Amino acid sequence: MRINRITFFIEFCKRSFSNLYRSFHVWNYIKIKLIFLFGFVYLSFNSLSQSAVSLATLENLLIQGNLKLLVEKYNISIAEAEIIQAKIWSQPYVSGELNFINPEQNRFVDIGQSGQKVLAVEQLIFLGGKKKNEVEFATNQKELAILHYEKLLRELKFELHVSYYELFFNQKKLRNIEFQLKNIDSLIESYRIQSTKGNIALKDVVRLESFALSLKSERSEIEKSNIEVISDIKMLTGIASDFTLEDVLIDNLVTKPIIDKKESLFEIAKQNNVLYQLKQQEIISGNNYIKWQKSMNIPDLTIGLSYDQRGGAFRNQTNLTFGIPIPLWNKNKGNIISAQYMLEQTKTNIAELERELFLQIDNELSILNLYQKQLNELQGANDNFKMVYNGMLENFRKRNVSLIEFTDFMESYNQSILYVDEVKKQIAYHGSKLNHLISQSIFK
Repeated sequence: MRINRITFFIEFCKRSFSNLYRSFHVWNYIKIKLIFLFGFVYLSFNSLSQSAVSLATLENLLIQGNLKLLVEKYNISIAEAEIIQAKIWSQPYVSGELNFINPEQNRFVDIGQSGQKVLAVEQLIFLGGKKKNEVEFATNQKELAILHYEKLLRELKFELHVSYYELFFNQKKLRNIEFQLKNIDSLIESYRIQSTKGNIALKDVVRLESFALSLKSERSEIEKSNIEVISDIKMLTGIASDFTLEDVLIDNLVTKPIIDKKESLFEIAKQNNVLYQLKQQEIISGNNYIKWQKSMNIPDLTIGLSYDQRGGAFRNQTNLTFGIPIPLWNKNKGNIISAQYMLEQTKTNIAELERELFLQIDNELSILNLYQKQLNELQGANDNFKMVYNGMLENFRKRNVSLIEFTDFMESYNQSILYVDEVKKQIAYHGSKLNHLISQSIFK
């Protein structure tokens, strides 16, 4: 429909330009052409801004436009820079001595051929694999940065899924309320006419208006909730314009049974859960950190060359220099002990995480099975309500059903539809939570 509108607009523009060119001056033609051009851009933008989006599209927009992810991605670049830094050796050290006063000849700064000068260059050589261990530790930090990014991405995707399903089912509720209000408003209008003729009591009109008012109040609450949910989605994805959601076969999703057992899901989670992988990487990083700290106990060698013009045993003497600290104290003992305790702390956290992960998967499976069982029980009753609805509405118009019976049924029907949709929303929420826990889309 939108494509047809745009095509019609283009053809209209072409014909208008041809006629205008014959009638107006060139400048007027250009001005009107610009007006039509802006109109076309506005029409195209309006069509795009109101386009329906899928959950997959929103996920892609989240990856591209979420600022939290962008900030976290910078940490990966920072970690890469730390690897580069870890590979850099210490700078060579150059020193020298120049004669300032020659007391024998009463000369200042005597550095010529008969004077004295000393030049030396030294390089610190790291021993014990210090640089290798430092580079390995820095590489571990990059892996941790990547996993932190993946962890944040998973969390934001879960937030997006929750907001998506919240908005989806809210829109379903609104459509149902609008459908009911259309019928109720039609009845109210008819009852008002009959009330003015004295055929129907005014209290019956008021009762219908009261029921319509309750539906409108419920609609306002849902619309208010939608404003907040849409704001959350825009914040997550960076969408600036308004949008609608693509209609999905939600019944196929919420009725799909989860056939995997909790033990197999737990094994999948241990392989894929980003938080679990993060803790495993922290153990690797902790072991490498301990190796690095232990290697700091090994003294480093300083080696160099020096040139002495006249102060040594020989003239123009060239010497090989070296130096190494005497390891009388274990100066890094505290850091090693601290690193060992940090490693034990991480191992304990993993044991706690495994226990928590298993219980969460068990809980989500139990809740999913509970809601799916409820949905199966409600489905038949819900279908009966839909079948009776039209009959009840028609019989009420023919006055075969009393006002009290009709409004009681309508209230029950409304609550039934809303409750079924709420059960479906809970299934979608807990299914998304299960996907989040095992970091794999088994509920899709």
